[in-house]
Amino acid sequence: MPKAWDIQPSAPQRGPKKAASAPVRAAEPSRPRMADMHPRSAPTRREAVRRPTPSRVPLGRRRTLRRKRLAFLILAAVVLVLIVVEIVLWQPLLRVQTVKAEGLDAAGVETFVEKDLTGTRFFVIPKNSIFFIPQKSLRAHLLAAFPQIEAVSIAPIGLTTLKVAATERASVLWWCGTARDAAVAPCYETDAAGIVFAQVPAEEAAASSSMLSLYAPLAQPIGTTPAGDSVASPALLPPLIQFVKAMRTLGADITAVAMRGDEADLYTRAGTRITYVLGREQQAAALATSAFPTLSLNDGSLLYVDLRFDSKVFFKKK
Repeated sequence: MPKAWDIQPSAPQRGPKKAASAPVRAAEPSRPRMADMHPRSAPTRREAVRRPTPSRVPLGRRRTLRRKRLAFLILAAVVLVLIVVEIVLWQPLLRVQTVKAEGLDAAGVETFVEKDLTGTRFFVIPKNSIFFIPQKSLRAHLLAAFPQIEAVSIAPIGLTTLKVAATERASVLWWCGTARDAAVAPCYETDAAGIVFAQVPAEEAAASSSMLSLYAPLAQPIGTTPAGDSVASPALLPPLIQFVKAMRTLGADITAVAMRGDEADLYTRAGTRITYVLGREQQAAALATSAFPTLSLNDGSLLYVDLRFDSKVFFKKK
């Protein structure tokens, strides 16, 4: 009986016979490999590297730890620097030991500055540290304590000396109360900006005959003394002063001015009153220029002269 692996002879072919080919053996079944015998294959080297080991810290946590260490080092460095700076600032060689004042009431200014610079700023920095002089607050305190000072210059000299130069206010008139018919009160020197700053001695007020007396309400009355306060509506004061000078040029011996609302009354030494509207100095001066040459303003024969209207001057004789 023929076997399955026997090869049948091919059909005869024409031509010369060829040698019969060798029988082909059937492929033997392959033997199973050792790796196939195991249900799970061993991990490759790359897989072994990627797989985290139990003892290794994750990358995110390592970054968090590094950031915490860096923040701690920065904080420690900042604290160390602050401690060093604090120690340096409190050294006597870097703090104001001497105050030199120039100008009005130098001794009083020196004492005031030394007292004002005691203590600390923010509970840490000494006020008299030459590097951190509180010039803005010190200047404000000086101007409030010394109303007669108009401006203050503060500059360090070296590392232990502070120079304070004060500029005195220029008095252009005397503030003598809120109304001319009120009780007699002491007068106070006043500058062109309307700042009331120093009391005029009684003997000086009695002896002077050229200083202009001003009667006007104050902006914010403070305490028992008007020193340090200002006249209400101070912007109206410079034009008023110029108008008084113009009236004196025209022959009117003006010695006092009373501001009441939007009007002003000018008084001559003889008691004649000249009234005009504040803010209309040019119109009033033009009327006065045309009318004053025909009027007797300084002999007491006139009660008042009214310059409040545009084209007419009204006056009344005694």
